[in-house]
Amino acid sequence: MAKNGFSMSNRVAVEEVTGAKTLTANDCGKHLLINASASANYTITLPTVADAGEGWNVTCLLQTSGTIAKQVTISKASGDSSGVIKLRQVITESTAGGEAAARSTVIFAAADLTVGDRVEIVAGTENYYANAFVSGALTGS
Repeated sequence: MAKNGFSMSNRVAVEEVTGAKTLTANDCGKHLLINASASANYTITLPTVADAGEGWNVTCLLQTSGTIAKQVTISKASGDSSGVIKLRQVITESTAGGEAAARSTVIFAAADLTVGDRVEIVAGTENYYANAFVSGALTGS
């Protein structure tokens, strides 16, 4: 059976993350499968907004079944003094979070987060913008 070229080109790049990772501009468009059952807490660090460039994006999907054993932090680059992560959370189908909160980190740590919870992050001209679709609140600063 021949492969359909259109369906093959519609695939997203997927990468499982089981430990600390520093993302680069080349990670644009990836879907990161977050494994929070690792043996230690770890951090996924975003590139600076300037290095990422406007339109850079990544989706972080929680793939761990059951409750989270370890804390997984998504963090802006330490040298990125201008950019922040503007996070808006949708916690249930009927409840949306308030105005986007400016943060340096987004943390998967709550025991009530479940498989499939996700944070979609897009770089703008000065900040990252993130939408979280989760079963429980995310923490961060």
